[in-house]
This record gives sequence, C-alpha cells and structure tokens, in this order.
Amino acid sequence: MKKTPIIGLCMILLILTIPIASAQQLNIVRVSGKDSPSGYSKTNDDLEIEVKAQIPYDQNIGKEQVRLFVQDAFAFFDSCQRDGNTQVHTCKFSQPGFSSYTPIDFTIKLFDDDSKIVAEKAQTLQVDAIAPQFKTLEIGPDKTNGKVTIDYKIEDYGIRFGQATNCSGIKEMSITGQALNVTEPGALGRCVQENKLEINLQETTSLCVSASDWTGHSTIPKCKKIFVDSEPPKIYDVKIETNKGLALTHVKQETNAIITAKITDDVELEKDSVTANFAKISKIKTDRKPNIIDGDIYLWSGIPVVASTDCSIKITAKDVLQNEREEQVPCDIRTDNTGPNVLGLRPERFRDNKPLYGKGTNLMIAFEDKDDTGAQGIGFGLRRAYLDLSALGLGSLERAQYCAQRAGEWLCIWSINPPDNIAEGEYQITLKKATADDLENTISAEETFTILYDNTGPEKPEITSTSVLSQDKIRQAIKGSSLRFTVKSSNFETAIANFSDIGGDERAQPSVCADLENGEKECEWTQRIELSGPFLANIEFIFEDDAGNRASTSAQINVYGLEGEERASLWKTETECSPKAIDRGYASVIPQYISCRVNLKPVRQGISTLSITGPESPQECTGDIDLTLNDVYLTNAYEDSLSPTLILKLEPRDYYDKYLNITCPISITSKREGEAGGYISPLPQIVNVNVTSGFHSLPQRDMYSEVERQIEKAMDDSFANQEWLGQLRKFIHYGERICQIKTVLTSVVGTLYTVASALGLVGDSLQEGGITSPAGTAVKSGAFRVACGSEEVLSEGYAKTILNVLDEICSLLNCAPATGGKQSLGVLGVAGGNVEWCQDVQKLLSLPSISPTARKSASEVSGIRPLNIKDSLVWSSICFCVPGIVYNLEKLRQINCYKAVCLHDEVKEQGYPVSYCNEMHGYLLCQYVIGQIFAAIPFSQLFEQVTDLVVNIISNPATLFTVAIGAVCLVACEASEVPGSGAVYIGCAIAKVASVIGEAVASVQQITKTKGYFSTPPDSQYCKRLEKIKKEYKEKEEQ
Repeated sequence: MKKTPIIGLCMILLILTIPIASAQQLNIVRVSGKDSPSGYSKTNDDLEIEVKAQIPYDQNIGKEQVRLFVQDAFAFFDSCQRDGNTQVHTCKFSQPGFSSYTPIDFTIKLFDDDSKIVAEKAQTLQVDAIAPQFKTLEIGPDKTNGKVTIDYKIEDYGIRFGQATNCSGIKEMSITGQALNVTEPGALGRCVQENKLEINLQETTSLCVSASDWTGHSTIPKCKKIFVDSEPPKIYDVKIETNKGLALTHVKQETNAIITAKITDDVELEKDSVTANFAKISKIKTDRKPNIIDGDIYLWSGIPVVASTDCSIKITAKDVLQNEREEQVPCDIRTDNTGPNVLGLRPERFRDNKPLYGKGTNLMIAFEDKDDTGAQGIGFGLRRAYLDLSALGLGSLERAQYCAQRAGEWLCIWSINPPDNIAEGEYQITLKKATADDLENTISAEETFTILYDNTGPEKPEITSTSVLSQDKIRQAIKGSSLRFTVKSSNFETAIANFSDIGGDERAQPSVCADLENGEKECEWTQRIELSGPFLANIEFIFEDDAGNRASTSAQINVYGLEGEERASLWKTETECSPKAIDRGYASVIPQYISCRVNLKPVRQGISTLSITGPESPQECTGDIDLTLNDVYLTNAYEDSLSPTLILKLEPRDYYDKYLNITCPISITSKREGEAGGYISPLPQIVNVNVTSGFHSLPQRDMYSEVERQIEKAMDDSFANQEWLGQLRKFIHYGERICQIKTVLTSVVGTLYTVASALGLVGDSLQEGGITSPAGTAVKSGAFRVACGSEEVLSEGYAKTILNVLDEICSLLNCAPATGGKQSLGVLGVAGGNVEWCQDVQKLLSLPSISPTARKSASEVSGIRPLNIKDSLVWSSICFCVPGIVYNLEKLRQINCYKAVCLHDEVKEQGYPVSYCNEMHGYLLCQYVIGQIFAAIPFSQLFEQVTDLVVNIISNPATLFTVAIGAVCLVACEASEVPGSGAVYIGCAIAKVASVIGEAVASVQQITKTKGYFSTPPDSQYCKRLEKIKKEYKEKEEQ
C-alpha cells in the first residue's frame, strides 16, 4: 500500500519535467557566405553562421555552449546575445577567409552548463564555385518591328563544370539595352532554368543577356544588335523620262517612257513587293513590277504615257517586316502641239549697231516654247535647232552645240569658227525650218540674220620689261615680293593677266595702258607673290579686240623658296576621330583602331588635291607612340578627295593613361585649274593630324590579374620544368605495361591449369593407378590450392628463371614488399619498399585468426585491399618506395603544369576568370597530393573500402551473392583438412574457375581494346601541352 504514493510522486515529477525537455530549442537561422543565401557559399568567402538557442531557466547561454562540429573537430561560437527579456539567445560564428572546394557537412550542438548535449542540428554547406552558363540562347529576329523573342536555357554549376547539381541556383536572368532593363527571376537551388520571353523594342539597340546565381557569380553578357523598324519604306525622287533620258513633261501623242523611283528602308526592303500602277497616265491598268532593280533605284521601261489632267503614279513597297507604304506620286504631263517662237539673236558685241562675232566666239539664238495651254512647253533639250552657215564656209544645216533654259527663254549656242580663208565682212545666216522642240513641233518659218564677222585679232603681245620689287633689296622672286610686267600690243580693246600661279587673280586688269607710236599701247601690271617657292610660275597675258579675237603671251618666273620657311598653306583642316573613348579591357588583348577623317577646306577657289599621302611607318608620328602605335595608314586618298581618313592601329596592351595623344603628318600635293591649263604646287603641304582618344573601364591586366605575367611565372615554375621526372614516369609506365602482360600470360596458363586441377580429372586418374596414386594426391592438392588460394603458385612450373626476374622487377614497380607481397632482396628490394620499418604495415589491416592465404583470398572476394603504398606520397616516402615517389612527384609536376595551361587556354583564350584556374589548381593539389596525407592513416582507407563495398552491394545486388560465396569458401578452406573433399569444395572450385576464366578474358580484352597501350602515360597531358605553349611563346619572341 505504501508503494502507491511513491509511484504517484514519480509520475508527477516525470510530467513536470516534460515541458523542460521540450522547451530546449536550437534553430539554425543562417549558414552561408557573406553575401550568399543560407546553405551556400563561394569557394573563397567569409563564413557566417547564426542560430537561435534556448535552454529553460538558463538566462545566460555562453558562447562555449554552442559549438560547430565538422566530423570530430569543433569550434566555439564567437558570441551569444540574449534577445530582450526572452530566454532565446542569438549566437553567431564567423570565419573570414573561409575556403572550400567541396560541400561541408557539419553539426551545431547545444550544451548545458554540465557540458551535456541538449540539442543538435545538422546541415550541409554547398559550395558554388562556377558562374552560370548559357547552354542555349537565341535572340531574334535580327530585324523586327519591335517584337523580340529570347529563348534561353541556363545552367548553374556547383564545383564541377558541366554538372548542374549542388549549386546555389540561378538568381535572375537580365536583359539590358538602350532604355531597357528586364529581369527574369530564378529560384534558390534551381540549377537549370529555361524559358522563352517576348519583349517590345522601340528603337534599334544592342540587347545584352546575362545571368547571375545566388552567390554572386555572373555570366559574361552575350549581346546582339537588333534592328527595329516600324516605319514603312520611303519612296522619293520619282522621274518620268523619255527613252533619251530627258524629263517627260509634255506629250504630243502616246509616248513610251521610262519611270524611275528611289525606294529605301531603314532595315531591308522586300524587293519583290515593289509595284507601280500607271492607270492615270497610261492604258496599262494593272500593277507592274519593275523591269530593272539597281541598288535603291527601281525602273519601269516601255510605259506608254499620255497627257492627263489628273496625273499621278501609285507606287507600293513593303519591307521584310511587312511595313507597307502606298505612295501616290503626283506628276504633270500636258499636251504640246505648239511650235516654238524665234525671239532672235542674243549678241554680246556690236559694231555699228550690228551683231559682231570674232573667230571662235559663240552665237546665241533665243526661243520661246509654249504648250497648248500657254504654259512652258517641252523645250529644246534635244538641241533640234539648225542654222545655215554656208556663207561662212560651214555647213548648211549646223545643229546647235548646246541648248539651255534661262529666265523663261531657251538659248541655243553655235561656235563661229569659219575656215581661215573666209574674209572679214557682213554675212547672212538662216535659222532653218527644221528647227523644232523635243516633240518635233517646228518653227513657223525660217528666219535670216545679218552679222559682222571679224577674224583679225590684236597684234602678238610683247613683254617689254619684267622686274622684282622687294623691300629687302632681294632681286629674286620670293614669297612677299612683287612682280611688275610691261606688255605692249595693238588693235585690242581689253587686256588681262592670269596671276593664279603666284596666288593672284586669274583676270587681273592692268594698272595703266599708255599709247605708243604706230597705234601701239603698253600696259603695266604689278602683283604680289602670295605663294611659297621654289616653283616655276607661268604668267599669261591676254589681249582681246571688240570682236572677241584674242592674242596672248606668257612669262615664266622662277619663284625661289626660303630656307626654314614653311610650305605653302593652301588647306585648312578639321579632324574627326572615332571612337572618342577606347575600352581598356578590349585594348589589353585585341588591337584597337582609331579612325580619323581629315576634312580639307581650300583657302581660295580653284584649288584641289592631286595626291595625298600619309606616314609610311609609326615612327613618322609623334606623341604617345612608344609601345602604343602598331601601324598607321591613309585611306580615301584619291585625287580630288577632300576627306582622307587616317587609320591608327594600337598595340594590344594595358593602358593606364587617361588620354592618348598622337600627331601624324599627311602630305598634300595641290593643283589649280587656269584658263591656259592646270598647275601643280611644286612642294606638298604638310598637315599635322592631331589624334586624341580617351579610355574607359579597366585594363585587362587588372581585370584578369596580369594574365600574361602569371602565365610566364607558371611556365617558369622550377618544379614544372623537371622533365626528368616525366622521363622516369614514362620508364615506370612501360615497366608496368610489361608486368601487366606477364600477369595476363600467367593468368591464361594458370586458367588452363585451374580448369583441369579443379575438376580433379587428372587426380582421379592417377589415384586409380596404384603406382601413380601419390601423384594423383599431389594433383588434387594442387586443385585445393587453386580453389582456396591464389593462382600465382602455378608459375613454378614454367619459365621459372625469366618469371623470377620479372617478378623482382614488377615487385619493385608496384612496391609490393612493403605490403606483404613478394619480398625482393638487395637494391631492388629496398627501392621497392622492402625496408625494416615498413614490413608490418599490412598488419594494420589484418583480419584476426585467419591464415594469410585465406586473408588474401578474403580481401580479393570482399574488395578490402591492402594499403596502396605506391599511391600515397607519404607512405612512398616513409617506405622508400622509389616508383611511388616518382609517380606522386610526377602528379605534382602535372598539377603545376596544369596551372600554366589553364591560364593560357581557359583565361587568356576563352575569357575564364583567373580565380577559376587558382581554385582548380588548389583542388587538384588537395585531391591528389595534400589529401594523400590523410591516406597515411590505414583505418581511413579500411572504412572507405568497406563503404565502397556497401555502396556496390546496394547498387548491384549480385555483388552480395559473390561476397556470400567468398565468405563461405573462406570458412570452408580454413576448416578443411583433406584437400579436395566435400561438396563445398566442388562449389568453391567452380566459382574459382569461373572467376579465373573471367579475369583472364577481361585482361586479354583490355590489352587488345586499349588504344595506344604502350603510349605515354595518360596523366602526362598537361606538361605536354605546356611544352607546346612554351614553343609558341619562343616563336613569337624570335619574330
């Protein structure tokens, strides 16, 4: 009865303690890199952890009570602060400079004051080392009326490129352009995102698409220029012309015409869509496509045109975006059946109130041409005006040489140039009835005109004096001095001089003309020399009488140049350069071009360019040219060009200056056209083109941490250049191949022996023979060894000497003595790890109370292998395993070579960040070299092998059957006292035979199917690639 109160009291206490236990809390708020979401970090980051902890009745949880465990190691939190008046504490842990290349599994544990665990939470920190990548990206169309589709697929990677798993996830995909910023959100942990977006653009722009993940990695933007055209094509410059190329403004009857139009579009015109409708001016009522398309010009030929009061042409055109324009082009075609009226002669000179013409002068007749409405008629574009000039010794039907419309009149011109035997006097000329306008409307009647003809010109001029006037008493013609000429002649009305060669007027009047005896006159000119010498100037003097007859003479003056004087300045220049600013990032790796157009303006009329030449080498330029200017050349420098273009090619290097200033000379040879012919400047004018260009962004050197310098540093790495390690590794590689062939041959022969021995056929036969019974027992004993042991014992029967030597060598190459294999003696044994302190290494993995033979068989069946001394740099060094040391040092050399190869192939050529190579180099170094330190603890390898076995059984259940048979045979072989007896033996023998046969077949297939079996070691590719890179650099230096 007394037990009941005690039990009740215990129940009450138990119930009271339930809230205490359940009130203990530990919640992980955040575990991440500095700017990453919880659960994720970059490879190099500042690790930050925040938890909420609560222990009932513990008002002050210390930072030592919250601990971060990674396997068996732990660290205290940095701080724990109580949240107000609650019992909840916020505890924080941080580790600046945190670095990891693999995910980290950790546990946070909460301890009470008695150091007992009251709560714990486990979490994995995923490491995201690689930026997202576009697997597919299509932006289009290139030409649009505004609608653009972006079809993309993005993958984000964690620590392995190409594996879209264990990533932080795609945060957003952004699309930018002029006045455009569109984002497509992602999701945390989403490693693959694909979608098709549609956006509308208002103007032509370059669309750039990029993506970022949650840890801050971003892709390199991919850009594409999109041409936006929402406007229809433009139709203008429509012409209606005759078959002879004259504007068709009038018709007499139906006339075939050629109609042309210029049609352009901002993007691209759909040429097949262009049609024209001529229903209002022609009997053709249907739409017609052009007969000829030449660039932007569309031509319709053979269109029968008639006069129309409602004259218009409808032209329709569409662009590739289906923007359509229908243009109704007005025109004016009237009827003209009215002949022209003759207005009379238009003489320039008279004598005695009669028209006067000299030899070679022009005769002009004016016409008035009206159409049927009284408006301007078709005119004389075809020059159908005819004169009878037979009285002057010329033709009786001379056609006008030129007709043009001026001030409402049509003027037709004939050149009066009779034979020399035609005397001076009065002559009559007749305008023929055949004279007609372009529609063949003739004049009403012939008209005759009386003219005076005078072919006697002035007397041949004579230069009587030439002098040089100079304030410096220099009697030679130079720039700044003046020339004075005196020229006499007779029978002239006017006199002019052409001083254009020395910078003066082409029709300079004399300062004075004085009468001389015998009716002669003497004229004087004074002209300042405006142009620099040296050159030979030609000065022409022209005398003309009242009939326009001329006589001339000329003087040649040698104009001297002055030493140190600048060349003649005939041109003013304005320079426009593009681009205004250069991207330093691109300039670091790609040669940049600066294009400067030089606009030439002459200082006076009549001057044009004959030739323009630029600098032949960068050394002719001045300014910032050292290590900067790679090449310079001039384009668009043809004769008469007024806009030559200077092209500068810059060296690809890092630019830190704010501006680039370069001055390059160009040479301009000028020409001048005068009445007596053309003139060339004796010396070219030198024009200095000043080029100033700015820079923006950062140099590639800063963006990629001096890639070239790092490549050279990596190539100069002393360990990477130890080629003798590669040669030793190659020698060991060939030795390993020979040992594999030896093993295969032994396996094949042993297989045949195993089959016979295991079945016991030979043993049974010998045992029945009496005298051969002992031999039969021996054979059956051999079968026992085959079923329960290793087949290597079979080598004792053939080629023993050769195999023993090969065994010694192969034992050395595999470091077998250190792990309980065949014990080599002497130098080979020691070099293979047969040293005293390494003989008991295998005992660390021993299976107690099992014989060595059975243990070896068990390890083969279970997959738990002895410690691999050769693969561990630590154990190879401790056990003095020379092949292992060479093998692992060569791995280290290949890793060092990898860094240089990565910097060259991935960073320099493909644009990867330098951090990618540094991180991958660190990962390889940790995985294959430093990580081997942990392999020095044999138990870790044992657990790893056991784990691999369990995983193998789960993934392949058939393995469990193999392991079970191995375990049964292991026990049976240990317990069996009589070789070859029992049903278990038969089963184990059959399994052993199948295993041996399978291994033999697999070994032979491996050799026959392996490509390049005796080629260089497969892990030597990085140093081989480095040698090629060094060769490329050396060839560049030699060039």
